[in-house]
Amino acid sequence: MHELALACRLTAVRGSDDLLPMVREIQPALIVFDFDYPDTRGLRTLLAVRKEHGHIPVLMLVEPCYDGVLLWALRARVWDVLIKPVRTESLLQRMHWLRKAALARDADGSRANAMPIPAVPMAARFSAKDAEQPRTAKACRYVEAHLHEKMSEAEVARCCGLSRCEFSRAFHEEHGVTFRQYLRSVRMRRAVDMLERTDAPIMEIAFCV
Repeated sequence: MHELALACRLTAVRGSDDLLPMVREIQPALIVFDFDYPDTRGLRTLLAVRKEHGHIPVLMLVEPCYDGVLLWALRARVWDVLIKPVRTESLLQRMHWLRKAALARDADGSRANAMPIPAVPMAARFSAKDAEQPRTAKACRYVEAHLHEKMSEAEVARCCGLSRCEFSRAFHEEHGVTFRQYLRSVRMRRAVDMLERTDAPIMEIAFCV
């Protein structure tokens, strides 16, 4: 914390009730939420900050076991997430990138990429229970190839040459989960993989999943 204080001016706020008034008063260049565990009150405060001060970059620090919070952060349009423990150099570097992206956005009215996203291959994490029933095998390959796009179950069913009802039954029989559950799991795991293995900011990862 001492090294951070030397690099930039810091204001620490402990209670959720004090955060919004403080943000209104000092208009910080960046807000960091440090969660030991994601409590409802803290997450609601973060949402309130995002709603009232959407132009200020928000960085979340979370424990590695809270995968659900990562998905929540994507949906809440948090700018970035770091998984603890976080080295001081990594935190300072990420703060610099976020501030740079915010300044670029303010200059041209659009969100600029803070850094390029390396391509990360998606390993197969689900496999059919019965190798003799590969009717939905194409669906898994289709999901991997089009993960960054919107897709409907009917669209994927056509890819497999099945009606939506046939596809839904076959997929559940072969994989033990519904197609929607599978799709959410693959997207969540892709996001977690990229957060852990790359330096890509969370908003850039969101466009990949």
